[in-house]
Amino acid sequence: MISEVLQRAAKILETDGIKGINMVIEIIGKDMAVAMLVMHLRYNLGSGDHCPDEERISAAVTEILEREQLDAFSFVGDSKQHDKLKIKEREKAANG
Repeated sequence: MISEVLQRAAKILETDGIKGINMVIEIIGKDMAVAMLVMHLRYNLGSGDHCPDEERISAAVTEILEREQLDAFSFVGDSKQHDKLKIKEREKAANG
């Protein structure tokens, strides 16, 4: 069943963290694996706390995804849209 597959993938991320991402990708595909990883990271960084520091959590998750070359926009949605977002990010960074 699909539930068993998702439970197995979730357990791998719970026990192995980012080190288990390649195995999870093989099991459920990259889109689902990275989505699951983002949820796992956010939770472990405190997103479920009473008053979570959303900026810190988002920045930490983004840093981890980029470091591991798992930039979510590289495989979700239109690649042209991804390029536009990256250009806007660079322009924003250059302009202050």
